[in-house]
Amino acid sequence: MSASPALAPTGDVACAHGETAEPSLATDKLSLLDKQRLAVLLVLYIALLAGDFSLIRLGGPDVELRFLGLALATFLFVMFLPATGVSRGVGVSAVGLAFNGFFLYLAVSATWSPPGDSWAQPLLDVVVMAVMISMSVFVMSRMTIGALRRVWTWLLLTAVIYLGAALAGGPGDQGRYSAFGGGPNVFVRVMLLGAIACLAISSLKNRRWPLLVLPGMFTGVVLSGSRGGMVAISAVLAVGAIPLARRLGARKLIAAAAVLAAAGVAAYRLAPSDLVDGIYHRIFVQTLQQGYDSGRSVYYEKAFDLFEQNQLVGTGIGGFTSATQLVYPHNLVLAVGAEGGLVGLLALVVALAVPLTIAWRARAVSRDVAFAVAGACAILIASLFSGDYYDTRFLWFLLGMAAVTARCCVRSPHPSPSGGSG
Repeated sequence: MSASPALAPTGDVACAHGETAEPSLATDKLSLLDKQRLAVLLVLYIALLAGDFSLIRLGGPDVELRFLGLALATFLFVMFLPATGVSRGVGVSAVGLAFNGFFLYLAVSATWSPPGDSWAQPLLDVVVMAVMISMSVFVMSRMTIGALRRVWTWLLLTAVIYLGAALAGGPGDQGRYSAFGGGPNVFVRVMLLGAIACLAISSLKNRRWPLLVLPGMFTGVVLSGSRGGMVAISAVLAVGAIPLARRLGARKLIAAAAVLAAAGVAAYRLAPSDLVDGIYHRIFVQTLQQGYDSGRSVYYEKAFDLFEQNQLVGTGIGGFTSATQLVYPHNLVLAVGAEGGLVGLLALVVALAVPLTIAWRARAVSRDVAFAVAGACAILIASLFSGDYYDTRFLWFLLGMAAVTARCCVRSPHPSPSGGSG
């Protein structure tokens, strides 16, 4: 993820070489080099999406898809990025240092983790995530903005597939929906990014059809039963309401609101009564009336206790599991505080602040940056309620994408008429 010269021919027109902040649709045609880099990024995206899914679930060998994806991405990376004809990519070395500084500290903390093997799996997850995020940001920094916009199509297509699989599979425990064995809290992250992808494609590509898909994404969020996911999408929409209104325009905003309202009424009328009752009971009765939090208060209290016991460097990665016999704190900040201490929290703040600071500078001229930040914030908020370190992988992916796009915009002296806050 360093800003060292990219291994690509000098004839490539990358955003570091003056692409406008928000290219018109005519500039979205991809060069051969962009297609090659996009292929590498797509493989990395699929590997990140796969999580720790093993082929043994399909009757194959006990090999995780992410390792196969990483191996293929490395092969394509070497094949498509020749060592001759060197050109520089957009400078995001500070982002690379911030991300890898955080990942490296978590990995090194295994040296003072309690005896046992509780540190092995999270250490493996952090190392694999660091490698894939590093490669992703490196490749993104050598791509045009037009090529990077394909990521939104991937996110939307993924969400549609997951929603279809969830509906086909039916509800699981407590009437909650999920897909491909990932669990409701994984499913809701896909739905969150799918919802933001609908808005991004509609705004950036000037298309209306994604607004018709948007109700399905919100439906998926609700069907997941994830209260953290509902808080995340609500918070992002609340904070981004005014900027979103400016970027979508009055007509699209009214159309989106009308479609959502109509879809909400239709879903309520057509949904089975037991499903509606189950959702109502989980959200309003269990959560608001009874204060049921799925044991989160216990996780949070134990994590904070561990932080107080070793405030400087924490217990080391995996220390929460070793000390409490629980899986993980279900809160990124508390997990880092308990296992990384104040040093870990500082590294986390830096890892978040560096790309967000870069993105902030381009906030007025780039819708691409705004939507990437919105997606990252949705995952960050969801990570305060569920998930482990590896479940934050798309937080770093989208923050890297936001920083790369922002650098392109800052370096571009003449944004196109299609850009701005429109």
